[in-house]
Amino acid sequence: MNSHLATSRPSSLKKWLLCAGLTLACAASSLPAFAQQNPHDLYNEFDLPVLDPQTNTYGPNGIAIDFSGNVCANIPAQYIYDAGIDPFYALYEYEISIGGTAVPPTFTCTYDSNTNITQALWSGGTMLVPLPASGWPIPLHTDANGNRYLHSGLDRGAATLTGIIPLYKTWIWTQTGQTQSMIIPITAALATRLGAEKKPLYAALFVATGATANSAPTGTWYMLGYEKTGKPQFTLTNNGPDAITLPSGGSGIVTGIAPPTDEQCDVTPNCYDTVLDTLNDQGYPEPGEEGSRFIPLKLPSQLAPGQTYTFTAP
Repeated sequence: MNSHLATSRPSSLKKWLLCAGLTLACAASSLPAFAQQNPHDLYNEFDLPVLDPQTNTYGPNGIAIDFSGNVCANIPAQYIYDAGIDPFYALYEYEISIGGTAVPPTFTCTYDSNTNITQALWSGGTMLVPLPASGWPIPLHTDANGNRYLHSGLDRGAATLTGIIPLYKTWIWTQTGQTQSMIIPITAALATRLGAEKKPLYAALFVATGATANSAPTGTWYMLGYEKTGKPQFTLTNNGPDAITLPSGGSGIVTGIAPPTDEQCDVTPNCYDTVLDTLNDQGYPEPGEEGSRFIPLKLPSQLAPGQTYTFTAP
């Protein structure tokens, strides 16, 4: 697959938004040493936007990730200004570049106490389907059939310290009166040892998921914090309502990655965001691709709804 995701953003704007929305990622001078904290777990997924399945007309104008519990305080709203992981900000920049109608991206986070579910919702203009072959503000992920995919992701996608557990992701259409949605299955990846780590390291994990009846194949990069004691264990969980197919040879792991140091975070206050920007084919090419560092994982061919699979890193 082709490389993608090379983000750039106004540093002053990003620094302000980051410090306003995510205390742990602000200047190191106001924080304890990084080594005394749990590394942030990071998440970045690509998937294919499609037309409204009910009308076969509009592209989606929203994307949501549902989480278990009340976690709005930990969901980073500032990433609506990152074209690499908020597709509606990328669309906004694209429309400006061609003189089109540019709709500013928005973000909301709501908690439903009746269901005990938090929904993080990114929205904006009507996404183009298919995506343009040129002019998009960042390189798009492209498969062997020429399909072009968008990225979406967030800091603390499933944090080992705070226990943020994603249930599933949905594309959303609101242009035709009655809201339409389509579930995009995602695996929830966690280190099996939860809690603060004294000697933290990162593991980069890539999980490929097969096509469903309504969606194209997807792939997800995770950067997971773990304790430096022996071979780490991780879990993959399907918290969604549909079975998830895991293609053979499509997933892999890289362990022993050092987290940013205090000095690096002092120089680059958005150092966690910098790590997030490596979760792509450029920073971590998928298993089987040229230059890939991933060690292949032997995973089950399918995860049923509610199923968890635990594995030890090679």
